[in-house]
Amino acid sequence: KIQQIVGNRPAVVTGDFNITEDDEAYTTMVTNEFKMNDAYHMTPNHDGAAYTFHGFCKQLPEDAEKIDFIFLTPNIHVERSHIEYPHVGEHLSDHNPYWSDLTFWMLCLEVSNIHFECNGNILLCACITAW
Repeated sequence: KIQQIVGNRPAVVTGDFNITEDDEAYTTMVTNEFKMNDAYHMTPNHDGAAYTFHGFCKQLPEDAEKIDFIFLTPNIHVERSHIEYPHVGEHLSDHNPYWSDLTFWMLCLEVSNIHFECNGNILLCACITAW
């Protein structure tokens, strides 16, 4: 369905997928004929936590899982990716904020930079600048 909507244009799909990288749904996303890349694995510049779900800090970090993803088409370059650590008593969600800085080409050599933040199912910020 994504391919039908975007064709060859850049596309980003974010959210709480409630799956891990070991699940069949993840494998389908990253290996299907219309491939979507996992932003976290598309750059050596990622820092922060290795997990996105912490259950309001009830899960130990070593037991917590990454179930939120930023998937993107191969024509998008990931500059940096970051998953915030939870701050006990200072969270609005049981998920860590997760963001990536992306660069992609659009329409007639116009370059756009975009910063996505994803916290559970909510897209917190999408700041687009073009020059």
